[in-house]
Amino acid sequence: MIYAGLMYIDVNLYKNNEHWFLWDAYSYSVFSIDLLMIVALIVDRDFLGLHKLKNKLFGLFKSSKLQHTI
Repeated sequence: MIYAGLMYIDVNLYKNNEHWFLWDAYSYSVFSIDLLMIVALIVDRDFLGLHKLKNKLFGLFKSSKLQHTI
């Protein structure tokens, strides 16, 4: 996630120790993603539709086999 990279730059490279908006945004985004993962594991739902996307991509590659002519 982009917030993790920005937090690394802010804290480690710029040596910023003062609390500001980016720290709150990072904390809330990490909490939200963790909560979504827990709910997805318990409910066994694919909220982002990744399973459907994977099936479509695999179906696309299976149906478009190239025929070799010599």
